[in-house]
This record gives sequence, structure tokens and C-alpha cells, in this order.
Amino acid sequence: MAAINFPQSPTVGYVFVAGNVNYIWDGIKWNASVATGPAGATGATGFGATGATGTPGTPGGATGPTGATGLTGSTGATGAGANIAIESLNVRTGATGSVEHDYLLGGLWLHTGVLNNFTVNFTNIPTNNNNVINFTLLIFQGATPYYPNAVQIESVSQTINWADNTPPTPNSNKKEIVSFSLIRSSNAWTVIGSFSTYG
Repeated sequence: MAAINFPQSPTVGYVFVAGNVNYIWDGIKWNASVATGPAGATGATGFGATGATGTPGTPGGATGPTGATGLTGSTGATGAGANIAIESLNVRTGATGSVEHDYLLGGLWLHTGVLNNFTVNFTNIPTNNNNVINFTLLIFQGATPYYPNAVQIESVSQTINWADNTPPTPNSNKKEIVSFSLIRSSNAWTVIGSFSTYG
């Protein structure tokens, strides 16, 4: 499948068309919508609901046993991939020190060539109470593995509450996923972290 080059600064509600797929920007990610498929072929003439002596059904009509809505339905089958949300992947290379992860660019980030353990600095984060904001970091590890061992929100340090109360141990040459949930409640942040290894 060829790469899709989305516009760099879309407005909310902007529709980008690629093939028969409409991508709609909701302010955070692109949502795919496939147009309804073409009309199905007309069904064969029915033989009547009462058997051999019945009145012949109209083409594609509801009275014929093989008529009804045609072979594939009167409106055609819905295309594959309908209602699948597509989220932009933000790529960072050579992470070290404090690395910005802008909420306005989305919540999915790929890190390659990481140079050291690093601080994830989440920016442009809404501060409405009783909300949870999720970020996912994909780390393609090299011979020496690293991970985000600290979190900031708008450059203010936060405590990471790791699963099992244990900071993770990264692994060489693996694909690893670090997930952070930023929970806003009573005008304060709680950060939940989890870590998984694949490959």
C-alpha cells in the first residue's frame, strides 16, 4: 500500500480523499470513512412465494425467493475498512534529555536510535478535571536499550506510577511499547505507566 501524505496543518473537519477513502481530521487524528459500495446486481426474477403456481416476482423484488435485494444487496456491500480510525504516527530519532511530545500532534510516537534514557515532556495538555489522556511510545531498541524514565507535563516533573510499582527493564534489539495515562483530577495529575516487550 502506498504511503498517504496527509496535509500538515488541517483544520477540524477537514476532509482528505485518497482513493475511495475519506479521511476526516477531528483535531487529534485522521478518521477513515469508506463510501458506500456500488449498487448490487439486480436479482433474478422470483418464482412466487406460493410455489410453481405463484405469480412471478418482479426483478429483485421481495416476493421472489431469489429476488429480494439482488445478489449483493440493493446498495452494495460496505467497503472493507469502514469506520477504522487511523492515527498519525509521530517519529522521533536520537532521543536524549527532555523530549517534547505535543498533544496537538497526536498520542502515538515512534522512537528510533534512542541515545539514552530520556524524559518525556508532554505539552499542550488540556487541564480539564476528570479526564484521562493516553499516550503510546513505540521504541525500536538497538544493541543498548533505553526507555523514558521520567515524565514532565508542560516541563513540570511528575511521578510515574509504574505497573507493579517497578520501573521497567528495557531489552536489546526488541520492539517495546511504553504507555502513559495522564489522569487529571482535583486540579492535579496522576501518571500511570506500563511497559511491554515484543519480538
